[in-house]
Amino acid sequence: MIATAALPILMALAAAEDVASPLAAGDRVRFLRPRDAGSSTATVVEEGPDWMTVRPREGGDPVRVPFDGLARLDVARGRRSRAAEGAAIGFVPGAVLGGLFAAAVACSDAAPRERAGFSPTDLTSTPRARC
Repeated sequence: MIATAALPILMALAAAEDVASPLAAGDRVRFLRPRDAGSSTATVVEEGPDWMTVRPREGGDPVRVPFDGLARLDVARGRRSRAAEGAAIGFVPGAVLGGLFAAAVACSDAAPRERAGFSPTDLTSTPRARC
C-alpha cells in the first residue's frame, strides 16, 4: 500500500530530473527584482533548484539570487540572424513591382495603334504580343 502511494511521487521526481535546467554556468542573464528600480545583467556562476549565484557585469563578488524573488529572468541564447527572412520579404515585392514598372515603361513607348497588338493597315495579321 505504501509503495503504491509513493509510486506517483517517485515518478514525478524522476521526470523532474530528466528536464534540463534552463541555466548553466557561464550563461548571461538579465533579471529584475520587484524591489529594484532597474534590471541587472550578470553571468551565472552556479545554479540550484530554486536559486542561482551570479557575478554582476560591473564586477564584484558573486551574489546568490533566489528565483522566487524575481519578477523577470531573461537568458541570453546568442545572436540569431534574420537576413534570409528580410531578403525574402524585400525581394518578392520588389520583383513584382519592378516587373510591373518595367512593363508599364515598355508599353508607354509604343505608338497608340500598336498597343492593341494590331496594325491598322493589316487587320488580317496575327496579333503581336507587344504590350
